[in-house]
This record gives sequence, C-alpha cells and structure tokens, in this order.
Amino acid sequence: MPLTQNNQRRQKEGRIALAIATYQSNPSQSMRALAASYNIPESTLRARLRGIQPKRKIASPLGTSANAEGTWTAEMPHTIDQLQRPARHIQEPLRRRSQSPTTQAIRQAVKMCQLMVKSNKILAAENSKLRQTLERRERRERKQRQRQQYITSGGALQAGCRGRKGAL
Repeated sequence: MPLTQNNQRRQKEGRIALAIATYQSNPSQSMRALAASYNIPESTLRARLRGIQPKRKIASPLGTSANAEGTWTAEMPHTIDQLQRPARHIQEPLRRRSQSPTTQAIRQAVKMCQLMVKSNKILAAENSKLRQTLERRERRERKQRQRQQYITSGGALQAGCRGRKGAL
C-alpha cells in the first residue's frame, strides 16, 4: 500500500526534525553522514539549520513547538513522554512494514534516546547527592578549622562546661 504524498511529506519532516535534534545535541557530527543516515538531502538539512523553512506549509509534527506563523522547531526531549510523541508519529506508518531497515533503525534510535534520557536522570540524581555530600563535608571542615583557629588564637578550652552557666 503506497504512502500518500502528505504522509510521505510528514515522514520526511519527521526525519528532518530528528536529524536537526541529533545535530544540535552533537554539532561535531558530519552533516553529510547525518543527512545520509536519516535519508534526507544534505542541502535541506543545512537550510533548515540556517532557519530556512519549506515553501509549502506543513502541519507541525507531534512533539514539536509551533509558533503563530505555523513554522516549527525541533526540541530536545527531556522526558520519556516527550520522546515518545514524535517517535510514535514516525513509527505509525512504518508499523505495516515491521521488518524494513528504516523501521529497525528508527526503533534503535528511539531505544538509544530512551536510554540517554534515563541515564541523564540517573546522573543528575547522583550529581545532586554528590553535591550535597560535598557541601556537608565542606561545612564540617569549616567548623573544624574555626575551632582550631579559636584554640590557637588563645581561646579558652574548658572541659565539662559545654554551654552551662556557672560551671567552673
């Protein structure tokens, strides 16, 4: 069953959006290789990265933001749900041809993105815990240095009278 022209255009726009998001996350990647891997013309990818929009108005793909003019920009997903919306939009027409190389490549790309989002969340949580631990350690060391400075500067050291008035 051949795809309609509108569906073909949507699929191509979805591939372009994925290529743009991939390039924005790793700008050192070769545009030629990126365009070839997403099966889009290199000139189209370069034009879109410069902000040039297509001549025809195209409906905004799911998972992207559209402004008042109807143009859209690809955004980096930060949650699994944000990742799944455009992935479902691209995968739906391809489900009929479940064993095609394109479908397999898209499934692998989606799985890799899911792993990246999950690992980023795990790393962010670990980073937060490490920062808290470091702050506690630095506070403890600061207090210890203050006590040592107090003692070395001639401060009194009294045994057994910790905070009580009237004790010797």
